[in-house]
Amino acid sequence: MSGTMKALNAVKVDDMEAPPSTRVELVEKDIPQPGPGEVLIRVQASPCNPSDLMYLMGLYGIPPRYGMAAGFEGCGVVEKSGGGFFAGRMKGKRVAFVSAGQGDGCWAEYFVTSAKACMPVDAAIPAEQAATFIINPFTAFGLLDRAKALGTPAVIQNAAASQVGRLVIRIAKMRGIPVISTVRRQAQKDALEAIGAEHVLITTDADFDASLKSLAKQLKARVLFDSVSGKDTARVLMAMPGGSTAIVYGGLSVDRSDPYGGRYPLGALIFAGAKMEGFWLSQALPALGLWRILSRSREIQRLLKSGALETSIRSITAIEDYPAAMDAYAAEMSGGKVILKF
Repeated sequence: MSGTMKALNAVKVDDMEAPPSTRVELVEKDIPQPGPGEVLIRVQASPCNPSDLMYLMGLYGIPPRYGMAAGFEGCGVVEKSGGGFFAGRMKGKRVAFVSAGQGDGCWAEYFVTSAKACMPVDAAIPAEQAATFIINPFTAFGLLDRAKALGTPAVIQNAAASQVGRLVIRIAKMRGIPVISTVRRQAQKDALEAIGAEHVLITTDADFDASLKSLAKQLKARVLFDSVSGKDTARVLMAMPGGSTAIVYGGLSVDRSDPYGGRYPLGALIFAGAKMEGFWLSQALPALGLWRILSRSREIQRLLKSGALETSIRSITAIEDYPAAMDAYAAEMSGGKVILKF
């Protein structure tokens, strides 16, 4: 297939306070061609995730590819195979996919990625849900798998009004795992309780620290899913039982000018025997292995079709309006995903 396509290229901006809309540029460029083991996908939809915003700022684990399309995940139809067993079997299928970290990302009408980075998706799942099918659901399952391996009876999570936080609540409820969720506002607490959350604490309440310490002790919550980092990590760890573990998978509060990415909770590490470890889906997903990935994919699709899981969607926009939608998302991430749809 030849011709041109619309795409949102990443643009280098040195001002760390500049809005996301200034970090992308709408361009027309040649449709890429797949190589061996790759597929060309006609993109249907793609979300903006916190990892996309960090990537555009140069704060992610993959250096930005300026002058190339951004976007880490989405869904679409495989139009062309570059050859190879997996790529050949994908042709004509509707798939969810992630960027392999090379070449253009998927904020474009067409996208090339490794066939092994694609998962066939049931046609009954709407495009906006299929587009958010990998990063958040697989992260939520991965965090809960790690908590199980650490042997904790219950978990704590901060920034729980996020999409990962909502998924953790739903999945943990299915597994019978108590979750203590912390949020910043009453409206967020109300929203989480509406989806079945049992233990929601507001960080600005005067009795927050005492309530968290009491509840963590009662439920024996020894694992924290930490997407905030900084001071919040120390605050929560100091309220948890001795020997607890913080699994850090995000840095919402990180000082953007800090090249080291935040602060270590020294008091918790020294005096409470706490431990810290990181979780990055780009490493955790390949470690699952092909058959476990496919099994989990089927499980997530079953839950999506039944309505047991879903991603909250704030807006669905065309590519011309997407930069402004990204700004709205960055200002309030708990308000739902913004979806680029072709």
